[in-house]
Amino acid sequence: MTLNAVAKYRHHAVVDRTYTIETNDYNNIPSQTVWDFTGSYLLMSDKLQLRFGVKNAFDKAPPRNPVTYDGAGYYDTLGRAYFLGANYRF
Repeated sequence: MTLNAVAKYRHHAVVDRTYTIETNDYNNIPSQTVWDFTGSYLLMSDKLQLRFGVKNAFDKAPPRNPVTYDGAGYYDTLGRAYFLGANYRF
């Protein structure tokens, strides 16, 4: 049996250093940490492997900023997700 815990940390950022309050209300993007927990278990003399886990375990929402929702993939916009899978060796 294996168990894993992974922390994904994204450092804070500044969108535009020439920012003024009149031109940009979303200049500072705060840091974020998201936790994923996964595991696997071998059955039937190592022929069957079960995989399971939860991604974004604490359902951490991305920072409320238009830059984080532009589809670039830097932040998880789906929220908590579970998975279950199996591998079988012949």
